[in-house]
Amino acid sequence: MLGGLVYVTLFAWSQQLSWKQLGFQLTNFKRAMMVLIRPTLITMFFIALLYLFFPVDFVFPLGVAGVGISPVSVSVFRYSLVSVPFQEILFRSYLINRAGLVISNQLFIRIYATIIFMLIHIPFKTLPLTLGSLFLGWIWVGNFLKFRNIYSVMLSHALVGLTYVLLMFIFKP
Repeated sequence: MLGGLVYVTLFAWSQQLSWKQLGFQLTNFKRAMMVLIRPTLITMFFIALLYLFFPVDFVFPLGVAGVGISPVSVSVFRYSLVSVPFQEILFRSYLINRAGLVISNQLFIRIYATIIFMLIHIPFKTLPLTLGSLFLGWIWVGNFLKFRNIYSVMLSHALVGLTYVLLMFIFKP
């Protein structure tokens, strides 16, 4: 993970990308969140319904880096302050800017970044997570392209993922 962040940093430096281009700005945060709040809340509600009406193994079959074993506070910290920022820096800040160097078509960039985000979640071997990554990836890429604000996408991603994490502690198999 650290190697990935070093690579992203070197890429940003070599391309002379500003913090604003990478999405590290408070500008548009409120507007970006207003767009994201509905799909975020709907997804959180949908995840809760999945846990209530389907077997836990269908919703999230793999033990994820100690979730359910580590104390809940460790899992929440690790997910929200390590995993989410890393994923968003990689899949939004880096990937979208990198693709933009060779592709000017915003629709193609959106499709490309969404599919890559979904493919990264396939190893969890759960249909809801894979399809949810496709759905939210599309929304998050569109939001990032429109507002260039990584913080709003990080917050949405953290809320959705923490719903999974916390429900895994409640509904241990």
